[in-house]
Amino acid sequence: MRSSPWPREKLNSVCLNITDGKHGDCKNEDGSGFYFVSVKDIYDGKINYGRARQITETDFREVDRRTRFEPYDILITNSGTIGRMALVRSDAHTRRTTFQKSVAIVKPDLKVVDPGYLYYCIMEDMFRLSELAGGTTQKNLLLRDLRSFEVPTPPVPEQRAIAATLSCLDDKIELNNRMNKNLEETAQALFKSWFVDFDPVKAKMEGREPAGMDAETAALFPDEFEESELGPIPKGWRTGRLGEVVASIRQAASLAEIGDDCPYVGLEHIPRKSLMLESWGQASEISSQKSSFRAGNILFGKLRPYFHKVSIAPVDGICSTDILAFSASEEWYGFAVGHLYSTDLIDYATNLSQGTRMPRVNLKDISNYPVVLPGLGIASAYSNVAASWFAHMLANARQNSRLSALRDTLLPRLMSGEIRVPQAEEIMEEVL
Repeated sequence: MRSSPWPREKLNSVCLNITDGKHGDCKNEDGSGFYFVSVKDIYDGKINYGRARQITETDFREVDRRTRFEPYDILITNSGTIGRMALVRSDAHTRRTTFQKSVAIVKPDLKVVDPGYLYYCIMEDMFRLSELAGGTTQKNLLLRDLRSFEVPTPPVPEQRAIAATLSCLDDKIELNNRMNKNLEETAQALFKSWFVDFDPVKAKMEGREPAGMDAETAALFPDEFEESELGPIPKGWRTGRLGEVVASIRQAASLAEIGDDCPYVGLEHIPRKSLMLESWGQASEISSQKSSFRAGNILFGKLRPYFHKVSIAPVDGICSTDILAFSASEEWYGFAVGHLYSTDLIDYATNLSQGTRMPRVNLKDISNYPVVLPGLGIASAYSNVAASWFAHMLANARQNSRLSALRDTLLPRLMSGEIRVPQAEEIMEEVL
C-alpha cells in the first residue's frame, strides 16, 4: 500500500476477535439449513451458498460461538488459496453458518472501524498480506501475522465515506450480475421448452395455442410427433449432431502479433454455470501460444468439463488451449448456445472426458453430441428472441469490466489519502 497520512493500527487493535474456523469435521445433512463454509465457497467478495456443505444442527450448536457468523464479519481464506474475502451480510443464512479452519474471521470493533472500509482496506493490501503466508506444499497465513497486520485508520466518518463510494461500484456490478442471471435463466427456460420438452408441439396436439408466442411463430411448429433414434420428436424435425450447426474456431494467436493489453481468457476467468464472463486478463500475463476468439463466440472449458465453464465472449481476444471457441450462424446461434450451456451436454462431455487427474473432452466428441434439429425458421425465431437478451447481458458484462477497473484504480488512491471522496465521485461521474 502507498504511504498514507492516516495513522496505522494493527488489525488486532481495531477488531474484537480474529480467529480461524472449526478444527475437525462435521456430519453432513443436506437440507438442514446449517452451513459449514470452506475456501471454495468464498469468491467474488461473497459467500456462495449454492454448493456449501450443510451440516447437522447438533454439530452446528456444538461449534464454538467465536466461529458463528454475525453481520459485518470479514472472512479471509488463510490456507491453500490465500486471500479470498467476503463481507458477511445480514440475511437468513448469517446466524446459521460456521466455517472450517482454512478460513479466518475478522470481527471489526464497530466503535473504531467501519467494516466496509476495513474490507476494502485489506483487499487493497492483500498482496502484502499474502506474502506473510508460509509453507512449501500448501501456503498458510498464521493468525498471529493476520492480527499484527497494520492498516491505515482515518476518522470513522471518512472510513464510511470511502466504503460507500467503493460499494456503490460493487453494488452496480452485483446488480448487473443478477440481471444477467435472470436473463440467462429466461433464455434457458425458453430453449428447454422449445427444443427439449417440445411444449409448443404438445400444446397444438391438445388444441391449445402455444404460450408466449405470436401466431406466425406458432405456425412454424408441427402438431404431432414421429419416432426417431432419440425417441419421439416433432414431425418434420430430424436427428443430427451439434457439429452440423456450430463451428470450432481454431486460429493460433502469435504473441508477437498481439498487444500486451489484448484480452486474455483462461479457465480461471470463466465462472461456473454463468453464461457471462465477469473478468478477464491481459496478454501480458501469458508466455505461451494461445488461440484467438471473437466477441460472441461461445467459450467452452474442455478441462474438467464437470465444472460447467461455458460463457459467451464479450470481447475479441485470446484464450487458453484448454478452452474451445465455437461460432454459429445468426439463425442457429441461440440453439448453439442453449445446447453448449445445457446440463445434458455437460454430463455427456464429462462421461467422455479422458484422463485421470486432468480429464479433458475433445472437439470431436462435442461435435458428435446428438441433437434434434428443427427447421431453420424455428431455430431463427428462437435466436431472434434470445438475441436481445444476449446483447443486454454482453452490455452488462462490458460495463462491469469498466466498473471493476475504476474501482481498482480508486481503491489504492482512496486508501492512501492521495485523493478524497469528493474527487473520487467526480472521477466516477466522468466515467459513468
